[in-house]
Amino acid sequence: MGRFNGIPQEAILRYGEVIALPSNMTAVAADGAPLTPTVVDISELSDDPSAGPKPAEPKRHRVVDGETVYTISRLYSVSAEDLAKWNSLSLTTALRPGQYLLIPITQNRPTPVSAPGEGSITPTPPSSTRPQPRGELPSAEAMTTPATADATAPVTVPVPVANTGPVTQASQSDARFMRPVSGTIIRSYKKGSNEGVDIGAPEGAAVSAADVGTVAAITEDTKGIAIVVIKHADGLLTVYTNVDNLLVKKGDAVTRGQEIAKVRAGTPSFLHFEVRKGLESVDPDDYI
Repeated sequence: MGRFNGIPQEAILRYGEVIALPSNMTAVAADGAPLTPTVVDISELSDDPSAGPKPAEPKRHRVVDGETVYTISRLYSVSAEDLAKWNSLSLTTALRPGQYLLIPITQNRPTPVSAPGEGSITPTPPSSTRPQPRGELPSAEAMTTPATADATAPVTVPVPVANTGPVTQASQSDARFMRPVSGTIIRSYKKGSNEGVDIGAPEGAAVSAADVGTVAAITEDTKGIAIVVIKHADGLLTVYTNVDNLLVKKGDAVTRGQEIAKVRAGTPSFLHFEVRKGLESVDPDDYI
């Protein structure tokens, strides 16, 4: 059973942790009497009502060093919340190399999950402009050129965005969180495809902690891009992606507005910012 789940024999399991039993395993007591294990019906874990009482057997993923709930969920196009629920984890639980996780079954209800900056572009309203780090305006030809869906791929023109206006300290004073970087939102929140917002900012711009808190995790996505997770009061988490030159480490206490990293180079360059309440992502625009 240990080998089947990638768990050492001496490992102490967490309360509620889900483990997989090999199909040929039988359980007996010390006196030889058969035992009936408490079996978790995976159909109860699935949010898909069409899955039925006997859904397909879930896949198992073997954790390698550096992987997180976020990176594994993106590998299988499932939500981080579902992956955590199926394996009795939190979004910030440190995974053990060699550990096996059950991959949620979505069947007729696939949940597309994109990496930060990937996916469809927010439709451009008539009054929109493009973010230009050097301040120049786009040409009429550039405004009609289709933008690529991959924000990490080289492009010849900036991505069209809605002009949300300048960000001032006064406009943030009453917000639950301060905006972590100055700039306009180039991609809006859409649950299931973009779990946060992308804020256009020049390479090397300072990224600040949205509020007082503790650095809960520092990791990387499957492309090696840094991810910083900060835990705040009221069960809130903020996530900062597409950054480099980190100035904090796991366990550090941070203050509101403290610089924690720099915006990573890119075309365009931007910060991906998420707000999560427990396991669920929420629209950052409601908090900043």
